[in-house]
Amino acid sequence: MLANQNLLIETMQAGHRHTESVLALLTKACAKMGVSDVETECEQMRTVLRDTDSMFTTLRDASTADLGQVLQDVKKYAADVVAAESRELQSTLSQKAHSSDADLLERFKKTRGAGALGARRRRRRRGRRRRRHEEGRRPSAHEEGHQ
Repeated sequence: MLANQNLLIETMQAGHRHTESVLALLTKACAKMGVSDVETECEQMRTVLRDTDSMFTTLRDASTADLGQVLQDVKKYAADVVAAESRELQSTLSQKAHSSDADLLERFKKTRGAGALGARRRRRRRGRRRRRHEEGRRPSAHEEGHQ
């Protein structure tokens, strides 16, 4: 703990309280002058200052803590944050991989389906040509172009 750390905290708290007093006076002046919007803002600021007053107790408690314990707490927090972010990243990457796999499989099915369709057409054409040839008919001009 720094030698003057407690003094610094007390000084900051005094400044906090003085600011709250000035805002109280300003609120009263605005009420007398009829400036309600500024009065409302001053009252809101006083409420915020009252809510954050507990911060000084926390600062005093933290200043008396063992530095080794504080360092361990910081390390644990950092490790927890890193672990959480890595799990989130792993989950995101896994989802993207599954999505890419599904997309690739869908494209493969479409491509393979088109190839199979083309092969069926070619077999039908050959079958028609063979039957016409066996029957002794000449192939049509369209069929001759596809040979």
